Amino acid sequence: MDQAVIEKQQGTEETKTRIPKLGFLGVDWIGKNRMQALRESKVATVVSLCDPYAENAAQFCKDNNLRNVLSYEALLEEDIDGVVIATPNALHKKQILQALSKGKAVFCQKPLGITTADTLEVISMAQQNNCLLMTDFSYRNTHGLQKIKTLIDANELGQVFAVHLTFHTAHLSDKPWYYDPQFSGGGCLTDLGVHLIDIMFWIFPSIEIPEIAGTLSKEGQPITDANQQIEDYAVCHLTANNGLVTQLSCSWNTHIGKDAIIEFNFFGTKGGATFRNVNGSYYDFKSEFYKGTRRQVLSLPPDEWGGKAAVQWAALLANKNEYRPEVEACLKTSKIMDRIYKR
Repeated sequence: MDQAVIEKQQGTEETKTRIPKLGFLGVDWIGKNRMQALRESKVATVVSLCDPYAENAAQFCKDNNLRNVLSYEALLEEDIDGVVIATPNALHKKQILQALSKGKAVFCQKPLGITTADTLEVISMAQQNNCLLMTDFSYRNTHGLQKIKTLIDANELGQVFAVHLTFHTAHLSDKPWYYDPQFSGGGCLTDLGVHLIDIMFWIFPSIEIPEIAGTLSKEGQPITDANQQIEDYAVCHLTANNGLVTQLSCSWNTHIGKDAIIEFNFFGTKGGATFRNVNGSYYDFKSEFYKGTRRQVLSLPPDEWGGKAAVQWAALLANKNEYRPEVEACLKTSKIMDRIYKR
């Protein structure tokens, strides 16, 4: 969303819009980041919090002048216009449906649902109740990827025939639910790879993927049942109907000599482009445009991209709580995930 649109939603001397009131469900580090971005933007007011860790929630609410609500059901009865959901993946579907049934707008961490059927159910509910529903595919909002998308759309790379998307981390989460399929819904592919698939469809929205080959493994051994085992490494080859070949790989707890390797490479007949993290950072990125051996820097840190999607959602909500069909793009990603997991 253009900054001018956000400023208009915030209100000017000529135009004043209402400031939506929000509740938060879950406030781990991602939730805290999104809350800070919303507060700094001033497009919405965060008034309530529900978090299962009661002691942490009580102190956080006291420090941030929030109402500490002890159940999600009670949160949805609060005088709020929308809810931000930052909870374990497998809980999203039920929690989104509960909020939509109350007429609340929803901004949810990815994914909206573990399966395509789940995703379709929540999108259908949002459409039926005419509620604003968005998910947090945050890498779309990085300056580097936006500039690369602009180049591709302008045919500066020519025909893009290959894309390599990588997201490896040297760490394991300290949250036990990450390793329980009943809560996580999957391993590193669900946690990290879903962003890679979303970026592919965001940059190339018209492609279809007839061919998929993938391997999921845990501690170096192929997993036999993705519904019962959590993968820590995934590699997939996706062939599109236009011949574009995408290779994606992601992993947890990998020996990579740094915190993370996040790198997206685009190869075209007229040029190439790369988006990569700097010094192992999860937040700082550099992007470049290539012509043969020549390179042009497109973007450098800093770039405050993490909370932009939440701010965009709140700015739309400030105007009107209504369904927007852009969320349906999540279905393409869900379908690919189902096919890789063989669900």
